[in-house]
Amino acid sequence: MSTLQISNTEDRDDLYYGLYQYQARFWLSEASCLRELDHDKIDKVIAWRHTWLQYRRVSISQGAIEDLHTVCGQLQALENPYKKVIYQNYIYIYTNSTEDIAALGAGPLNLRSTTRVNITHPKDTVGLQNPRHKFRTYVRSHKPTPEQCENLALFISAAGTDVRPSPGLKEFLGPKNRRYWMSDYYFIDHNEMSMVTALALMNPKLVRKTMPIVKVNN
Repeated sequence: MSTLQISNTEDRDDLYYGLYQYQARFWLSEASCLRELDHDKIDKVIAWRHTWLQYRRVSISQGAIEDLHTVCGQLQALENPYKKVIYQNYIYIYTNSTEDIAALGAGPLNLRSTTRVNITHPKDTVGLQNPRHKFRTYVRSHKPTPEQCENLALFISAAGTDVRPSPGLKEFLGPKNRRYWMSDYYFIDHNEMSMVTALALMNPKLVRKTMPIVKVNN
């Protein structure tokens, strides 16, 4: 029986990727060499990296290379389903097995955190403790024109408390913004579905998805 300590919980409307209860975050030097779990391909990636690292007079240590192959073997040997996501030197493992997380953490991988899903609200809804609006509309990642940005800013200002832009969107529409692309995690909270139609008419590329907001008791 695993004695793994769960460091965090994350309130969500669904399991990770619809399947997994746990997310484990590991650190490993040169972890991005493990995008494909194949020993020969790992060696090819390392060889390629050495060709450009030599100009900086640095190299990947033999110990790091051995760790990469050890972790590759560990992941290949896992019998329980899992999903692997790599960001630079971090490996995220999504799984339902705390035993597998503990076993991986006992090897070269440095376990930084383990997070368990806490499903607090129905799927495809937004859960808030103190909701003030009925719907949340997420924007699409795109590059709006200056005119579209100005129109959206005026629309939000005129709507008053009937709408609430996310902090990121509010900053994006502000006078000091230096970014050109609108991110897909920006959102607008609102009370009427007619707002979605108005936003789409204002900018056909703006609306990504709209979800009901529900109250959660945490």
